[in-house]
Amino acid sequence: MFGLMTPRAWLLAVSLSILGCGANVAVNDGGSGEGGGAAWEPCDGKVCGQDCTPCDPDDPSCVLPGTTMACNEQGECVIGDVLCVGGCTRDEDCAFGAEWCVGGECVACDNSGQLCDIDCGFGWGTYERYGCFPCDCAPRNECESDAECGAGGHCYAGAFCWDYCAEGDPSCCLGNLCSQAGCSEPPPVGCVVRGCPQGDVCDTFSGCASSGCGCGDGSWGCDADCGGGVCLTPL
Repeated sequence: MFGLMTPRAWLLAVSLSILGCGANVAVNDGGSGEGGGAAWEPCDGKVCGQDCTPCDPDDPSCVLPGTTMACNEQGECVIGDVLCVGGCTRDEDCAFGAEWCVGGECVACDNSGQLCDIDCGFGWGTYERYGCFPCDCAPRNECESDAECGAGGHCYAGAFCWDYCAEGDPSCCLGNLCSQAGCSEPPPVGCVVRGCPQGDVCDTFSGCASSGCGCGDGSWGCDADCGGGVCLTPL
């Protein structure tokens, strides 16, 4: 099936073929150290849920599998979702309508949004997250996946994201926008559109960012204004 491969290449090929069946696959063979030294231990000194790489930094011949990997409870560097004892990797590991995944732990969610009276500026609104309705404001979404952006379109992730969200993943962010595929991320548009990381505030009086940008032929074109707002961390 795999033809002639080096042992490491064979291992990665087998791992990825199993991954296609939805398995959680351990890939801990980073090779031995230089000069016959100790083998690379990708999860040495790390805790369950931390990112890892099977490749020894001193081994330029090692080929990465091209997907995110993390340490599991057994100290293995694995492809696929990792669930740690008492922990979580996403909201779906927690109780729907009662908990969120924050900092790798399931914590009680803020479900006060249906009772609070909050004035959201910039055209933002309150939002729902995994069955919970916090008393908080966030930018609107144009999309949650490329499929919602039409042919040749791409869903660019906003900046208001859950802490476990991978960079550029719109499925766990708010402030997502549709535009032509092929441009760099994140979009250069201001925070009025994309929002800010949780804890920051969007300020339209400090700094300069465009209020509207679109992707065309692989580059962004933005309105020549400074009304888009910039993110600031409160003192």
